[in-house]
Amino acid sequence: MNDVVASPAFGAFIDRELRRAFRSPYETPLVVLVNGLLMTAAWFFLPIGAQNALFSLHGDFAFALVLSSWMYADVPATNVLGTGARASLENLDDPRGLRRLLIARNVVLWLFVTPVCVAVAIGVGIYEANAARTLAVIVAIIVPPFGALGISAWLGIVHPYHPIPLAERWRLRNTSRWHMLVRWFALVLLPYGIVPVLAVITVLPAYGLWAATGHGLRGHIGDGRFALGVLVTVGVSLAMWIGGLWESLRLVRRRRASLAEYLADPSRG
Repeated sequence: MNDVVASPAFGAFIDRELRRAFRSPYETPLVVLVNGLLMTAAWFFLPIGAQNALFSLHGDFAFALVLSSWMYADVPATNVLGTGARASLENLDDPRGLRRLLIARNVVLWLFVTPVCVAVAIGVGIYEANAARTLAVIVAIIVPPFGALGISAWLGIVHPYHPIPLAERWRLRNTSRWHMLVRWFALVLLPYGIVPVLAVITVLPAYGLWAATGHGLRGHIGDGRFALGVLVTVGVSLAMWIGGLWESLRLVRRRRASLAEYLADPSRG
């Protein structure tokens, strides 16, 4: 009963996370913007061979899907406890509050990414005059990212870090504090590998379905098969998100003492 009373409403978590996102250092909006610009530049300006190596999906509609996956691939998807450590500490012993906090952080990141990618998909759909595929792509943008977010959070629970400015980390580099720079650098780079891999896992069943049609992945996929693949991806993503969230809470319970000690001390980097 105390747990129910102590936990703020979910809307309060969303409001708090949105306010934090729009305060310096503006981590979430800046990360989303930079990743989106990098992906767009790579899509349009890299040589064809490099594009084929970098992107597994091609075509006008694929642009919106790939843009979505790139915009998620950064620290807001993984460092779910270290960013906003005060709120994390406040809810560390409240399973319901912690669950709402983790979901709120997923939703706020989703709010920064999804409207942009949906707008791109609608623009492509108008250009292609294909309403059915546009709708399927929009569904694929809205739901599947949660699968990757649910599991990528494990990295930030096992290895959280405080968002200390790079200049401060560099200033503190020495024999005892070198880990502040090296560890941070590794944890900043890992999301670029982890999040895209998880995103691919969510669509693997759909890839198998499309390949099994006899046309292969490089052939034309009809709107009906494309929509069915999207629905399969949605199901896989929701299962990954729910399972990932459950495991996140279990990890926090197991690591409660070390997490509380670490999150309470920003000087540990």
